[in-house]
Amino acid sequence: MPTFANIETFTNLLSSALDEGIFISIHYSNKRSFSTIDKIQCRFLEIKNAPQISSSIFQNDQNYIKNDPPKAFLNNHKEWLPLFKQIILKTNSETIQLLVNKKQKGTLKISTQKNEVINPNHNRSKNYIINEDAPFLHSLGISSSNGKVKEKGYKKFRQINKFVEILEAHLPDEDPKDPMQIYDFGCGKAYLSFAAYYYINTVQKQKVNLLGIDLKSKVIDQVNQVATNLGYDTLRFEVGDITKFQIQKMDVMIALHACDIATDIAIAKAITSNAKLIIMAPCCHKQVRKSLTPSPVSSTIFKHGILEERMIANITDGIRGLILESKGYKVKIFEFISSEHTSKNVMILAEYTGLIKNTQDDINQLKSTFGIKNHYLESLV
Repeated sequence: MPTFANIETFTNLLSSALDEGIFISIHYSNKRSFSTIDKIQCRFLEIKNAPQISSSIFQNDQNYIKNDPPKAFLNNHKEWLPLFKQIILKTNSETIQLLVNKKQKGTLKISTQKNEVINPNHNRSKNYIINEDAPFLHSLGISSSNGKVKEKGYKKFRQINKFVEILEAHLPDEDPKDPMQIYDFGCGKAYLSFAAYYYINTVQKQKVNLLGIDLKSKVIDQVNQVATNLGYDTLRFEVGDITKFQIQKMDVMIALHACDIATDIAIAKAITSNAKLIIMAPCCHKQVRKSLTPSPVSSTIFKHGILEERMIANITDGIRGLILESKGYKVKIFEFISSEHTSKNVMILAEYTGLIKNTQDDINQLKSTFGIKNHYLESLV
């Protein structure tokens, strides 16, 4: 049963955890309307053998890192508390949730559970969110049995951590009691499915149901066996065409390297299912190229094959972004990982805000300028 307590009680519990050396992490989320900070995620670190609290402050699509000794961090905590409706403190043996209403009255919920201690040593070349010894990495052939990433697995290891870094910064706030519903369309060998599941379920200790979908039955059989062997009961994979899947609830949609219009179908599924977060990296932009009749403006560029390919990819993804904005999403398009690892490195990230923009004139202008008859996503939404 939840107990009712004021904010001072929660702060005292935090102070005790810091003093006793049992503090693991604290997350501030569900911001208030006047807060300019989206969320804050803090964890314990040792920097040059001295205890520090490292705070990742997410504000205006940027992530700022602030490291403070425990006593100084307690002052930061007092400043941040009024900005958020939910704060979750994790210690070695407890998870403490504080829910604060408009009148600044707090409801305190304490659950006893052993939380994973994240490696506190900061004196390393890189501080990855997913450590090398994560069990799924060995099961997928990325690391060896002694928990070290294989030389040939480092590119995939860095890609996984970059993806989880993006996921961490934009993951929607959910009631810890309700499982987060995630779909990975075109999951393939499911590296990112396993990474997302491990991060949310094991690191964040949040309930999650994740379904990966792909057309290759042999691959699906293999990754289902891996999930079973790891005991990931709410991670499963199915063979099938995403157009035929009936989805009742979707919080997060992932579609990395879904080919051509499969990306558009995945976007449409996410929009109609009211997904809060969409993460995708499109490839093979064939549909727009087939519907294109070069205009006088574009023909001077499209005579060079490489420029035509890049321009069509940019236009295709640009229109996808405009359509998402017209459906109430805030959109970012950026380089996912370095092009030295893969040429398919453009990521589209869309977060639902409810702010609908009228982008039809911009879409029509792009189509007219470059001689595009139609964009497949328009016909789906």
